[in-house]
Amino acid sequence: MLNKPLKVFWLSAEAAPLAKVGGLGDVAGSLPKALHKAGIDIRLALPYYGSIKTPAKLLLKGLRMSIAKKSIVFDVYLTTLPGTKIPVYLIKHPLFRDLEVYAKIDALKHFSLWAKASLTLITALDFIPDILHLHDWPAALATCFLPEFKEDYPAVFAGTKVLYTIHNLANQGYDKKNNLNPMIEGIRRADYINTVSPTYAREILTKKYGVRLEKILLKRRQNLVGILNGIDTDLFNPKNDSNIKYNYSVKNLVGKTKNKLALQAELGLAVDKQKPLLAFVARLSWQKGIELFSDSLFDNLIIKYDAQFIFLGDGDSKYKKYLSKFVRKYPRNIKVFFKLDLSLAQKLYAASDFFLMPSQFEPCGLTQMMAMRYGSLPIVHSVGGLKDTVNSSVGYSFKNYTAVDLSKTIGKALKDFSSNPVVIQKKRQNAMKKNFSWQSAARQYFKLYQKMVK
Repeated sequence: MLNKPLKVFWLSAEAAPLAKVGGLGDVAGSLPKALHKAGIDIRLALPYYGSIKTPAKLLLKGLRMSIAKKSIVFDVYLTTLPGTKIPVYLIKHPLFRDLEVYAKIDALKHFSLWAKASLTLITALDFIPDILHLHDWPAALATCFLPEFKEDYPAVFAGTKVLYTIHNLANQGYDKKNNLNPMIEGIRRADYINTVSPTYAREILTKKYGVRLEKILLKRRQNLVGILNGIDTDLFNPKNDSNIKYNYSVKNLVGKTKNKLALQAELGLAVDKQKPLLAFVARLSWQKGIELFSDSLFDNLIIKYDAQFIFLGDGDSKYKKYLSKFVRKYPRNIKVFFKLDLSLAQKLYAASDFFLMPSQFEPCGLTQMMAMRYGSLPIVHSVGGLKDTVNSSVGYSFKNYTAVDLSKTIGKALKDFSSNPVVIQKKRQNAMKKNFSWQSAARQYFKLYQKMVK
């Protein structure tokens, strides 16, 4: 604990369970809790999306600001991060009324309003932030407005430092109409930049993974660090997870087998613990390696091992069509669910023998950690956070991003499953014992915050 707690104002377009699309929502819903426990006075600001159903009370009415010489009026509602006393300020404006999270058009306009409104809100609070912690391109827009706030409100912002966290460098928010790249603004203007795994922090300095920003990042490399994400280990815990039929632990894995048999029956697969069950849970996007699954891969693994595959996720229609053709060919062995279903995801972690994550690139990845908590062994492309979390003691990995390498690696895992149960059991126990709690990340962020304000 500090005598004088650090004050951190956190801007993220998502925060689970209030508003979530992907991993950013999980991070913003969990990491602040660990930082709060470490003694940090942390507060969050979100747009008051129409999809947010959490009860909130009106805190400030009729706050005013201007953007592009236009007067903007907005209200602020107050709630807390569920299960905590951490304040969450919801910026209410008609622009956000019908939004789930991300606007399909005029996203820059939406998030510019939110970013500047959040800084305006700070001036109305009894809160002088030591750190503005900004996440991904929507929050990076705050760095464009901060200089004027430092000039107009020096008593509030003069000493404020900016930490900019890149969760996915590929999503830059470039606006052609205004010729503005918010990601670049965040990288250039922040005092420090971090990514969500050490390996990804090194990768984005290269042409292969830098998404045309590697030269800008190389200029800031002295102020760039990688801090591995964690997961909510209370939520993702097979001992007490209410989403799964049978609870279990690393000391007694009988429940895992029961969950497998139950899910096989529920989904219309052959009920047999000897048949390897492989799960894939992700957005259906170009990043996630879906094109590496091929006819020859399924032909080989289904004929040889009678393997079962379950895909869960929503996203691009072309990947839905791509996976659907395999379901038509192997209806008894491949099941696909095109939706976001957190309950089914946890059933899959608990029931599956292996977890598939052949991403082209992966800044951190959370689902491989969640799967390991349940003893599902990850099969991953060794990049980014996947490289930092998965080694041969807990799973299987491949270096070259090819369909052949993925097929060979799955083949090795299934060979172990059929002929080396002792190896599988040991890997499963190792995976379940790994500590992926937010405590380690919180300690590193805490040290970085302290370094920034010295």
